[in-house]
Amino acid sequence: MNTKSSIWPEAFPPSFSSGRYFLKLENMNGKDFVKGGISMEAMSCTERVLVVDDEECICFTLHLYLTRAGFQVQTVQSATEALKIAREEEVQVAVIDRMLGQGANGIELIAEIKKQHPYCQPILISGEPSFESAAETMRHQTFAYLSKPFKPDDICMTVRNAAREYRKRKEQGVQQVIFRSLFESTPVPM
Repeated sequence: MNTKSSIWPEAFPPSFSSGRYFLKLENMNGKDFVKGGISMEAMSCTERVLVVDDEECICFTLHLYLTRAGFQVQTVQSATEALKIAREEEVQVAVIDRMLGQGANGIELIAEIKKQHPYCQPILISGEPSFESAAETMRHQTFAYLSKPFKPDDICMTVRNAAREYRKRKEQGVQQVIFRSLFESTPVPM
């Protein structure tokens, strides 16, 4: 295959360029593809992730992992701040600690966020996992339950899968609305 190459930093969002350059290869048909360590799926990821943990170091670490994976990440350290964001913005994926400070409960926070954003895919994390909390988590339609500490690849893969599920469910919801509107607006033959 005959290709020409060039350095191509400008086509990537800031979270991808960060001082690194990617090799752009153009084949004879004029179609571009990127050769390197980041998949095309990761490069096009624009899902927003809300991280809620009362420990600043966990927020910082998750922000670092997830932004490197291509997600737009917002971190907060309380349920109150998370609910404020949920009222103002769409929450697509939420990574929430099970036991938040000031007596707040991550499972209750998930229920509140799901009321406002039914397609949101929450991921519950816990430093003290238990069977009871895992069972309760599943009742609230939580995408995953992870115990701390977790590996960077594990949390990134789980968030990526949750983002896929979010897109799928939202698309199904839109299709249902369109389908219903077609039948509601169709005149009944006499």
